[in-house]
Formats: sequence, C-alpha cells, structure tokens
Amino acid sequence: MGGNKQLSSTWSYQTGLIKHLSQYGYQMSLSTPCFFYHDTSKVKFLLWVDDFIIKYQRSDQASIDHLLNCLRDKYTITVDLTGSSYLRMTMERNRQQRTIKISSPGYIEQMAKELHLVKGKYVGSPIIYHSTKYSSDPQMEVIDDSPKASLKEIKFLQKLVGKLLFYTLLVDPTIAVAVSRLSSAQSHATELTMEDATRLIQYCLHHPDAVITYHASDMQLVCHSDASHQ
Repeated sequence: MGGNKQLSSTWSYQTGLIKHLSQYGYQMSLSTPCFFYHDTSKVKFLLWVDDFIIKYQRSDQASIDHLLNCLRDKYTITVDLTGSSYLRMTMERNRQQRTIKISSPGYIEQMAKELHLVKGKYVGSPIIYHSTKYSSDPQMEVIDDSPKASLKEIKFLQKLVGKLLFYTLLVDPTIAVAVSRLSSAQSHATELTMEDATRLIQYCLHHPDAVITYHASDMQLVCHSDASHQ
C-alpha cells in the first residue's frame, strides 16, 4: 500500500505540474512522452517527475526567463544553468568538438556498498563468449538444466538487475546484453544464472565509471523494437 500511495502522489504531482505548464503555453509532445515544447518560443525541455533539462538559445534570455518565472509562480526551484547534471548523469559539453560526454561517477561504487559486492578476479568482458558453430544442421536451443537458485539468490539478482538496467541505459551499453539476459532469467534463475551474474558483477567492479560520448552529426536515427526469437 505504501508503494501505491507514493506512486499515486508522484503521478498527482506531475499531473498538476503538466497542467500548470500548459497554462503558459508549454505542451507535451504527442509522440514523445516527457518531451515539452512552447507554442511560440524555441525553448524545449525534458521533464522527469520534477527534474528539467532545458534546451534554449543563450541569446534569447527572455524565453528561458519565461519558463523559470512560470515555475516560480507555483514552486520553489533551484537552477543550474551549466546543465552539468541530470537524473544521476554528469554531462560535459565541448562546443569546439561538438561532443557531449555523459557519465555517472561513483554509481558502481555505491551499488557495491549497497549489495555488499567484493572485487575478485579480473574479467575483461561482461559475458563468457562461446564461439558459433556453423553447420547445415538445425540450430538447437541451449537448455539450462542446472539446479534452481535459492529465493535469497533470486532476490539479490532482482536488485542487481534493477540497478544495472538503469546504469546500462544511462551510460554503459557494453553490459546491455548481459543485463538483458539476466533480466529474462531472473524469475526462473538457476546456478548457471548466478554464475553469469557473478561474471557481470566482476566486470562492472573492474570497469567502473563508464563514459559515453555523443558526437554531433546530421544523422536521424529511427528505431523500431520487436520481440526477439526465443
């Protein structure tokens, strides 16, 4: 019940915020949730509960003042015009190189403390690589028949997946496949699943503080996601 109340309270707060923004001409995109734009100005921003990251032209001070005054009419706000931090992300922009570097310093270290993880033997990849055997024979699915994981292990795995799923979406795509596999197996985890989890943990502990760099280009990326076979 506590969780439901908190979720209801958060939803009610954001609904009120969105309604307040609309009175000042800020509308949420119909195709992209959490992305807002203004009817006339060039101000655009992403909203996550009550955190904003805003795009505006520095030469157009009136437009950013309009948004800030809109918020101050109802809320007490703090403003960081450097745009260096958002949702646990640390962002570093290089205007000359036209790049943005995104990181989350200390995230893996904090996860290790919370889950009581200990650094062990060095591993250089998040999963164990198995070479593909090509043949004309049917490709058979690999079945994991190792003993089932304990309830305690499954609970631990669920916490680990939750934390690393956020981290891989944020800054470290190198662990995306490993996290996805663990996520799919967590409800029916086995000893082999836990071995895979240990491998991923050691990779993260030996390769913390990932940084992903985005380079400006004219590319337009359009994605379509569908369920994968097996």
